[in-house]
This record gives sequence, structure tokens and C-alpha cells, in this order.
Amino acid sequence: MRFGDGSCPCAERFAIEAYFDVPSVRELLARCGACASDMAAIKEVVALEWAFFDRVEGLEGRAVCQDDAWSFFIYRLAQYLAFPFAFVHLVLDDLKRLDAAGRNPVVEKYARMMAVTDPERFRADWSHALPAVSPVRACALHEVERALTAFAHKAAETSPKAAAHARAETSLPQRVSAVDYMLGEVAPYSLRTVWFLRDALDDMARSDVNPILDAYAYACAIDRLPGV
Repeated sequence: MRFGDGSCPCAERFAIEAYFDVPSVRELLARCGACASDMAAIKEVVALEWAFFDRVEGLEGRAVCQDDAWSFFIYRLAQYLAFPFAFVHLVLDDLKRLDAAGRNPVVEKYARMMAVTDPERFRADWSHALPAVSPVRACALHEVERALTAFAHKAAETSPKAAAHARAETSLPQRVSAVDYMLGEVAPYSLRTVWFLRDALDDMARSDVNPILDAYAYACAIDRLPGV
């Protein structure tokens, strides 16, 4: 049984942190090498992201997925397990900074994704509303894009069945790729975080590790955990 089943949406929204206290979840994190501070950081990051996501106002009102704490937990935890744990600590610092500045990075992420999935609406509603991107940040994001694109191509070539269940290799109308999703997510982070991600991706490439496929594999594993 999933936390929040049978309860009102408001109760479901506050269930996200409880998943991290389930023994099977903690055991998975430990097997992946997470120490206590890593677990605490991931828990806080996902809780912050869930709160940001809860405040997103869609064009047609609140989306059903905004009351699905379990699915959100699966995908967010899976993503952070696919990257070095140092990354989530940097993300936590950035999310706190953005929150203190009154910015919602999840809203900004969806707006940036719209630039590739619905360019016309993006130009009308968001093109002048998002913070400007400096040349240095644009260069760093391009390097991240280059690395992620290589992973997406390799995933499609070497593991087509698994890749078919992950995000698309290329963005289409109303469908965002894994690359553009991640770029939209990290765009508001500090340069320190973006540079760390760039270097981590380069290290993964040299080690023949593919975070796109790893995130999908972790999502499947989390969804099968007992006790949640």
C-alpha cells in the first residue's frame, strides 16, 4: 500500500518525506553507498522539490500528477541515485537559495521545457520572464547538453527496450527529452553545481556509466521495494 492511498489530496502532498523512513528505501540507499548526511540531503531536496511542484499552476489547472507523491518520489530518488551523492548536496544549497529569493525552480524548469515542446507559447508567455543566461552559464549548459546527448544516443543504441521506457531521445511537441528535461532543471543552479555536473558526466562517460539508463533501472527497483 502506498502512503496516502485513500486519503485526501492535501494529505497525499505531505506524504513524500515518509517514504524515506521506510526500511527498504533506507536499505537501498545504503547499498548505493549513501551515508547518513547523503540520505538527509536527498530527503530534504525531494521534499523541497515536492513543495515547489505543488505550487505549479498549469494552464488547465492542477494536474493529477501533482497529487501523486509516490510517482514523484520514485522518479526524483531514481535520478539522484544515478549521480554522485555530492551532486545532491550542491542542489540542496541551490534550492534553498532559490527559495529564499522567492523563485520556484520547478516552474522555471517547466517553462524552459516549453521552449522545445511548445515554442510558440514559450515565446508568448515565458521568453522574457525567465532570468537571463550569461555567456559563461550558457557555455557550461552547452557542455552538459553535449554529454547528456551522447548518453541518450548510446542508451537508444545499446539498450533500445530500456530506453523506450525512459524519456525520449529527442524532444517533440508536448514531449520533452531526457536531455532537455535535465537542462531545464539545472539552468537556475549555481555555476558551481553546473560545473560539477559537467565534470561528473565526463567521468561517467570515461567509466562507461550511463545515468539515463541507470535512472530508469533505479526507478524500476524503487517501485518494487517492499513496505511502501
